[in-house]
Formats: sequence, C-alpha cells, structure tokens
Amino acid sequence: MDTIDVTAKFSVTIPADKVLVDRDEWEHLTSDGLVGQRWTRQDCIDHLKGGGMRISDFTNHVLKPKRQELESIGAVLSWSNGKRGGGSKYLFRATVMSKWLEDNLDQITRGGWPHDSD
Repeated sequence: MDTIDVTAKFSVTIPADKVLVDRDEWEHLTSDGLVGQRWTRQDCIDHLKGGGMRISDFTNHVLKPKRQELESIGAVLSWSNGKRGGGSKYLFRATVMSKWLEDNLDQITRGGWPHDSD
C-alpha cells in the first residue's frame, strides 16, 4: 500500500491553566514527587485509580506472576514471607513501581496474569 505524507498547519487553543510539557520532562517531574517513597500493595492499588482491585487479586495476579521482573528492575524493597503478624510485608520503590504499573496498565486492567501456585 502506498502512503502519502501530508503536512498541515493548525492552531490549538490551550487553556490558561494548562501548559505543554515534553513527555520526558513530565515523567521526570512527576516521578520526583515519588523519590524516596515506599509503597505498600494498597498504595499500588490506589495509584491505579478506579481499578477497584482487591489486595488478594493484586497479589496473586499482578505481583506474584511478575515477581522476578519486579525484582530485576529494582521495584521490590521487601517481599512478604507469608507469615501473618510480625512477618515482613510487601514494600516497593514508588518511582519504579509507578512507572511499571503505568507500562502494564492494560494487562492489569484486564485482571493481571495467570499465577501458578507456589
């Protein structure tokens, strides 16, 4: 199939309370607010805004199937040892986890990934 390149000039009105920012600069600016923060599983779910995912579903269909990937990118600070009360809990580096959640939002919205029992 042949293609034709078309160049056109047009104007866009930007409201006074908005600004245009380069995507890389925007990502840098928004991640700066997360620097040094640690997220729990609930923080991750809250970041998904409107997902309504239960913690158990998030753990079994998002975290556990992707544990190796999350560890390899440096998102995991602490992984639960599975013991209630006194055991370690899931903690994540907010800057890394925020980007990973955004990059995988479509799959997470569809319910995550299949999980084989440990």
